[in-house]
Formats: sequence, structure tokens, C-alpha cells
Amino acid sequence: MLDLMRKHRRWISPVFFIIIVSFVAYYGLSGKDSAGGGVVAEVNGKIISYDTYRQQLAQTENYFRSQLKDKADEFLARMDLKKMVLNNIINKEVMDQAAADMGIKASDSELVEKLKSYEVFRDSSGNIDKNQMIAILKRNRIDPKSFIEDQKKEIASEKLKRMVEDSTVVSDTELWEEYVKENEKAEAQYCYYPPDFYMASQTVPENELKKYFQDNVSKYKLPDGADIEYVLVTPKDINSKISVTEQQAREYYNSHLSDYSSEDEQVKARHILFIVKPGTKPDEEEMIKRRAQKVLDETRKGKDFIALAQLHSEEPLATATGGDLGFFGKGEMDPEFEKAAFSLAEGEISGLVKSSFGYHIIKVEKKIKPGEAEPFEYVKDEVMDRMKREKGKDEVLAKASEIRKDWVGGKSESSLEIRPVRTKIYQDEDIEGIENAKKFYTTAYALKDGEISEPLRLGASCAVIKLIKKENAHDPKFEEVRGRVEKRYKSERGMASLDSHLKEIVSRINKGESVNDIASADKVTVETTGMVLRSDVSSDIRNRSAFTATMFVLNSTKRAGYVIDKNGAYLIVLNNKLPVSRSDFESRKSSMRASVIQNQTEMILNRIVENFKKKGSVTVSKEFEQLL
Repeated sequence: MLDLMRKHRRWISPVFFIIIVSFVAYYGLSGKDSAGGGVVAEVNGKIISYDTYRQQLAQTENYFRSQLKDKADEFLARMDLKKMVLNNIINKEVMDQAAADMGIKASDSELVEKLKSYEVFRDSSGNIDKNQMIAILKRNRIDPKSFIEDQKKEIASEKLKRMVEDSTVVSDTELWEEYVKENEKAEAQYCYYPPDFYMASQTVPENELKKYFQDNVSKYKLPDGADIEYVLVTPKDINSKISVTEQQAREYYNSHLSDYSSEDEQVKARHILFIVKPGTKPDEEEMIKRRAQKVLDETRKGKDFIALAQLHSEEPLATATGGDLGFFGKGEMDPEFEKAAFSLAEGEISGLVKSSFGYHIIKVEKKIKPGEAEPFEYVKDEVMDRMKREKGKDEVLAKASEIRKDWVGGKSESSLEIRPVRTKIYQDEDIEGIENAKKFYTTAYALKDGEISEPLRLGASCAVIKLIKKENAHDPKFEEVRGRVEKRYKSERGMASLDSHLKEIVSRINKGESVNDIASADKVTVETTGMVLRSDVSSDIRNRSAFTATMFVLNSTKRAGYVIDKNGAYLIVLNNKLPVSRSDFESRKSSMRASVIQNQTEMILNRIVENFKKKGSVTVSKEFEQLL
């Protein structure tokens, strides 16, 4: 929700932001600078430049950091942001090409209406001022011809989307199935069986292992590899040595004021959102409005606005941000929201503001004039985090360089500050604890026997690698892979035993035996899901989708079931399932239809993109792949 409402980027002039976003959304794929900074990828001959990729990556990361503040690092660590941004760029270009391949084009009249949607291009009569448009684009270093071509692509992509939407038909049966999936509630007990449940007790005769190896030797063919030692320096190794004082942060802020300022008036606000979905009935909307009014009354009584936002706001990030939207300028928000926010004084709270998203309660915390920087107090944490990240990268590299110097100088491995790890690595295999295994392997394999690499950056960490010996791809002897053979053999046999055991348990429970008695005998814990929707099943459960599907097919006759995969198994026993309401379904059918059509449209568009990729040529440069 927030990403739809707010597209703030500090280093881009907000009054032109909507124009730049439209251009950046098409990633500068045309024009003279298409290969600026090197080639990241090619999509059917169309170049995606490193400069374009870097700009989009920076915008995306800055957005998350501005929203999540001190929680940003944790959030970004869970995302593969680099790959996500690259895939988005590639998929958008593929979609544009697919639309062109289908003969879908923008008409002149459609282009004119599209350009009119940018307020800054219009004159006082509402018509496009061509000279003004060209001047604005050039001022922001955007080639006007490229911009026009990209607007045509955007129109064509939207027409493709509408064409798919118009051809999508959803039956009442499909809607009912979707309604049941969204609204059915059930409660179950469950027990987790780890994958090694039977492995510990297994003793495998050597002759069985050797026979298993001979029968499956193709699974153990070893690719090119290397016997290495390496030291990995991570931020944790130097974090205790990194500190930034408030005075240093203030000095950094003062020397980087342009990073925290805007050419236009800015407002810093928080909001509490009550969502009103398209198609909501008037009586339902009135109930939402009354709920919003009650919270507004609480703010009028002096209750803490942040706490109320965390408790009541339906904006997904509100519990983390307290409804904080940071600073934003005109043209970045829903028009009604923007009008209300800019009319408020500092510290003032609005009445209920209706936007296309629902009802908002807005509190303005600070207003700054054009060209003025956001006050240091508001960006202090961001400045300090930025300084720590910059200093951390330097410190990690310095520590890795120091270790390399000692190692090359003849210091023994045991006397190095961080003791090296010895291991064998293989092409195209993951390496435990290494962020970019491909880059790590390529660097190691390029060394000569006994050579020690320069410090190698791997995300926020740095590695120093010593090559002991290279190994060419070969069919291994049993002794080389005995450990892997034994592990796989025990795993397969153990999982087969667990599968048989669970089938027998399920049969016993369905005949009336107690799950608690069985769990006690197996020494596993019985837990309960609580009465939940499918979407509320705990994310801590491994193989959550299979668990949920099995849980909701159980009934009073067949109360027990199980799911099993390489991560272990779950025994699931249904306690209760609540019936869903036909009358409620009938009342919500029309709004549901629009939602289901939208979801199916996205699925079809994704298939179009994937099919077009298969027919064409999408390549990522090898040099760039190593950076991912």
C-alpha cells in the first residue's frame, strides 16, 4: 500500500519525480546512453546498462531505508534485492516487446492524453506546452525522444493488460472456491518429525553403502573443483570497532546537505489508514468511517498518535513505522491526501480525509521550504547508519588486507587473527556461509597452487582465499564421497521409514486413537494452530503451503493426515472446522470477481512474459553475474 502512495526519493527533485519514474520504469533502454557504465543484460538485442540498473537499485534500497529506518537492514538482508531489481527491469522490457510483437501500439491521441496526465507539461489552458515539456526533460537529463518512445511503450503495455482483463471470465463456481479459500477457518493439532527421526539409529553395513554407490554413481560425479583454505571477514568481526558520534554525524550531514534537501516544499507526516476496497457497499463503508471517527476522537483527546497508528492503521508497515511517511512533496501522494497534508500546520491533526485508498487521519510533524534540508534530528539515525555502513566496508576490507599481508608474509594459519577454514568447493554448488558462491569459486579457481588471493568483496564481507590444489571433473572413487553416500543413503532409508510410520499413525488416529498418546510414545511435541484462516497458518511451519492444503482437506471422517519432504514431516489432526457463509459470499461476489480477475490477469501476464523469454534471448553478462 505504502509503495503505491509514496514514491519519495531524496536525491530526485520531487516536482519532477513522477516524470523520472515514468522514464526510469523503462530503464533508459533507448538513446545514446543505453550502454552507460557497461552492459548488465540484453533482452533480444536491447541493452540494459549498468548505470540504469544501479540507479534503479539505489532508488529501491533508499525507499525501503526511508520507510523502515533502523529495521531496514534486517528486512533487506532477507531479500535478494539485486536480483529482484534486475528481474523487474528485464520483465518490464520483455512485456514491452511482447506488446509490440502482438501489434499493440499507442495511438497519437492516446499519447497526447498520457502526456497531459503530467501536470507540469500543461499550460494554463490544460494543453501540452511542448517547449516547457522539452525544457523540463532536458533539465533532468532526459532525452525527449527517448521519453516519448517510453511513454508509447507504457501505453501499449497498459493496453495489453486491459485486453487480458477484458478476456478473463470467472464463473460463480470459481468465485465460491476462492471465497472458501479466503474465509474458511479450521483448527488442528500437529507434531513435527525431523528428517533424521530414524537416521540416528541406523547402522549401515559397508557393503550396502558400496552397492548403493555403484547403483547411483552418476549422482556423485564431481565437477571441476578446488581444495582451498579461506578467511572470511564479516561486519560482525569489526562492528565493535565502528562508532559514529553525533558530532561526526552532524558534520557529515552538513557536508552532504544536498542529499537531504529538495527543490520544492516538503511535508513530514504520519497517517492512520482505514482501507476501503473498490466495490465496498455503502453500509460497509459507513461502518469503516465510524471506526475511523472513533480513532480520530482518541487523537483529539491527546492519545499518542504513533501508538494509535501501530494499533489501528491498516497500512502494512504501520506497526513498524507508526504510520511515518517521512518527507514528501507535491505530486507524490493521492491528490486528496496531498491537499489535506499541505494545508495543515506543524503539529496539526486532520479530520477524516477520503482518498482512493480509504479514510486517513493525518498528522503533520514538520514542514520545510523549497531548498531547505530536512532537519538533522529527523535524519540523524539515517545519517549514522549510512556512515557506519561506509566505515564498515572500509574496515572489513582493511582487516582482510591485513590478514592477507600476514598470510603472504609467512605467518602460520593458526597464528592468523581469523583462522582459515579448509574445504573443497565445486563449480555451481553453494558454499556454506558465502553470499556469492559463483564469484568466490571463480576467484579461487583462477589462482595457482599455493597462491593467496587479493581480498574479495562478497556483499558486506571480504574473503581471502588460498588455493591448495585444483581438481578436474571426474567420476569419484567410493572413498572420495563416502560421507555424502552414507548421508544420502541414510536419509532416503530414514525418510521411507518415517513415511511408513506416519501412514500407520494416520490410520490409527482415524480409527479413534489419541494423538497425544502417539506423540508421547514418539517423543514429539503436540502443538495447535488455533482457529485460523489459510493465510494465518504460522510461517514458522516448514513446507507451509503443503501443510495448509492438507489441514483444510481434513474432515470429521478423515481427521488425520501428514506431509513429508526433505525438511521433515508433520502429522496433522483436525480439531474443528467452521462453515462458511453463503449469504456473505453472495453479498461480496461482485467485489470478489474484480479481485480474482485482477489476480488471473497478473498470472496470464506473467505467463506471457515467461513464454516470450523462452522464444527470445535474455542474457546477463558474466561479469555482472559475479556481482549478484
